[in-house]
Amino acid sequence: MSILAKAFAVTFFFFSLLFLAGGILVFDKGEYSVSIIFFIVLIILVWAGVSLWKYKPKQKVSKTKAPAVAKEEAKSSVETKEEGISLANEGDYNYEAREERRVANANYFAMGVHNRAKQTMESMEIISESKNFDTVQSRYQFVQETLNELKGYAYHPRYIQDVQIGVDYYKQLYYDRLPTDVMIAGVVDPVKFDLETFYCASLENCYYRYRESQFVQISALKREDAKNKRFAKLNEILGLVMKEMAQNCKAAKNFNEVYSRLVQAQDELSKKIN
Repeated sequence: MSILAKAFAVTFFFFSLLFLAGGILVFDKGEYSVSIIFFIVLIILVWAGVSLWKYKPKQKVSKTKAPAVAKEEAKSSVETKEEGISLANEGDYNYEAREERRVANANYFAMGVHNRAKQTMESMEIISESKNFDTVQSRYQFVQETLNELKGYAYHPRYIQDVQIGVDYYKQLYYDRLPTDVMIAGVVDPVKFDLETFYCASLENCYYRYRESQFVQISALKREDAKNKRFAKLNEILGLVMKEMAQNCKAAKNFNEVYSRLVQAQDELSKKIN
């Protein structure tokens, strides 16, 4: 390509000489306007010839990386792999937890956090106040699911902001009752929230509320056999509560204290059944 450019340059120089001679000839004859045109063309030809003579083709840039760069990237790749191995060696639980958080953050859904926070608080309130064992049990299972979902989102930078929106939404819907500190703690920091301790205390309170309502009804009964049936039913519910507590609350901080009180309540109740 460089040889071809030089050949064109020589050609332009040759025509430049012809135009130079023609321009001088025309100038001598007194045709000045025509001679000006000759000289303009001459200048263009000379400029083009010089440009072609100096032309150098662009060299292709090699895509091969410099040895130093390649070595550095290789080192970085090895370090990354070693870091991944070391994270895995810290323990399967920690490694899997990191992966779960990474996936959850990648799939972060702000509106989902709003709704889950509100739903969790609604169910926690029912668990705290209901006297129906089946209701408390089913709501606890639901809260387990929602809190596990919120745990995955809890490491996202905007999680607290979105949870606050959910709490405000709850307050707007139930303006006549404020959420308790326990309810707020559950959604604000689901990772550290002690759900089992909360459930253990709620099961105990559930039974006491149910027992109180039954005692009111039993006191209005006149027949002893009817009273015995109510006491037997009450004892049955207490047995279910204690069984549920033993299965799902053994790790709770208050388990031993609460369970011993229910054992005592069971003994007292057994005395009332004829």
